[in-house]
Amino acid sequence: MLVALRRATRRKADREPEPSAAIMDSQSVRISEESGGNKGYDAGKNIPGRKRHLLVDTSDNRGARELLAGLAPLIPRLELLWADSAYAGENLRTGLK
Repeated sequence: MLVALRRATRRKADREPEPSAAIMDSQSVRISEESGGNKGYDAGKNIPGRKRHLLVDTSDNRGARELLAGLAPLIPRLELLWADSAYAGENLRTGLK
């Protein structure tokens, strides 16, 4: 079902249904001592917990504009956002204004 949704979304955006590139990133998630199970330690962030890995499409600026446009009603006081260098560019700045 997710594959069909991804393909339909990409077609709607006038893109090929299957991506030819992606970005891989990870995120450390803090867990409590009582959680048990599979856990580790992220020495770079000094966080005990689990690390999850994400694979995303490379359309960062377009996706970021769509994601952030939906935040305004949810977080009306948001005035400052730090983002990875992959989101740099005038298109994103202009779209967010």
